[in-house]
Amino acid sequence: MMDKKPHIKPYLYGMFAGFGAISLSILFFFLIYRFQGFGNAVSTLTGILMPFIYGSVIAYLLKPVCNWIEAFLHKLFPERMHRFANMLAVALTILFGLLLIYALIMMIVPQLINSVTALYFTARDNIGDFVEWISKQEFIANNKKLLDFIESSYDSLDANLDAWIKNTLLPSMQNILSGAAVGVVNVVTWIKNFVIGLIVSVYLLASRKKFGQQGKLILYSLVKPRWADLIMEEV
Repeated sequence: MMDKKPHIKPYLYGMFAGFGAISLSILFFFLIYRFQGFGNAVSTLTGILMPFIYGSVIAYLLKPVCNWIEAFLHKLFPERMHRFANMLAVALTILFGLLLIYALIMMIVPQLINSVTALYFTARDNIGDFVEWISKQEFIANNKKLLDFIESSYDSLDANLDAWIKNTLLPSMQNILSGAAVGVVNVVTWIKNFVIGLIVSVYLLASRKKFGQQGKLILYSLVKPRWADLIMEEV
């Protein structure tokens, strides 16, 4: 007679796995925030590995593009030139990624500047129209003190807004654009990590099939096939 009760072992394994992952995460963050030395060590290690993290993320995101370009070039080139096609696919993939980043920046930054500028002038015009409208109301127009207060408040707001734009916002934007003080170090560090990450991503993309095969061998040798299949499906 068949057991009609659902098999609960997979659910128990999933529950224990989730509980273990949450517990380890809590323990990890507790060690980071509780023990300064451990947190500093993790921060230092992360800083050293950051270029490789960048490279891994870039390679992972660009892998479908690289696969498509490689398959397309394999149709164009004869089999004896497939090695050259693979290298060309990696180069074109990196070029595509750089062009995509450049296009996004060129679309976002000008639009952001235009939006901020339009918001400033729109708000200024609306406030001016509101003050002009309310000043023409009979109750306000007949009250000299209230009218003077509204006009003086508007002039003060307009002057303060202009002063904030000229003395705070514009200098801050200039400092950001020029990369002054600490910004220079951060920008240079980011560029260094990004450039090294690009180099790492080229290596990872060029050897992705080899790394994939090695990763599968290690995975299937460490865990049961059904768990390995599940991990491969999620990855």
